[in-house]
Amino acid sequence: MEQRTTIQVSEPLRRALRQLAARSDSSYEGLLWAMVELFRELEPGRTLVSIPSDLARRMSDLSAGTDCRTLSEYVTFLLRLVLYESPGGSPPASEVSERMREKLQRLGYL
Repeated sequence: MEQRTTIQVSEPLRRALRQLAARSDSSYEGLLWAMVELFRELEPGRTLVSIPSDLARRMSDLSAGTDCRTLSEYVTFLLRLVLYESPGGSPPASEVSERMREKLQRLGYL
């Protein structure tokens, strides 16, 4: 039998977690495990970026044939490719935005 323990949380936090679990069509425990995985992936010097689920699924499918272990690694790779693939150093922000848009269109993301 699995060992369990009780964690004391405030009533507003408990309600918020239950609402999130219901919205994500997940169990309360499933939501907590997802949070644990999220925090494992969040290393010092990194931040979270929220993208639409359908885009994340599509990118995850595209990353399947790569050496990237996680979707975050794949997205980081793509962003570095787009941002730093400049022959003369860092181009102006407007040029970066235009080049990024063009590359994402060629890759089928836009």
